[in-house]
Amino acid sequence: MVKVNTQMNAAKAEPFYFYGKGLFMVFVLLIAFMSPGKVQAQDTAPAAERKVLNLALEGMVGITTNARNTFAINVGGPNIRLKFNSNFSIGAGALPSLLVVKGQAEPKLGLAPRVDYKNLVFMAPAYHRSSDHSWTWTYGIGYKFH
Repeated sequence: MVKVNTQMNAAKAEPFYFYGKGLFMVFVLLIAFMSPGKVQAQDTAPAAERKVLNLALEGMVGITTNARNTFAINVGGPNIRLKFNSNFSIGAGALPSLLVVKGQAEPKLGLAPRVDYKNLVFMAPAYHRSSDHSWTWTYGIGYKFH
């Protein structure tokens, strides 16, 4: 007959229960602090002064080249921009791309400065080529859609 020490098993399970409870509390606090607005008992601000959360999706597709048997098809990636008005902004970002060099295509991530004017994007992405440890610069234009 095999005896099982239940006190030892309960002692081993207790720390896991404590950590699980602690992780749950951290998760609840993160959700509370990341809420988009303030929690108030009453909203006394007039309707004109209330801020509205404006969410939108934006995409971009473009083509760049360096006129030496190299071109890339780019799609919009994460970027940071300084917006001057609704029509003009400048920034930098990452461009997931299909880079074609001398007929050989490979997926690459380009790093690019960009200028946005209305729906046009002017960009100059650079791609690192690990085969010869060099950078390939291209330049081109894209279309931004909302």
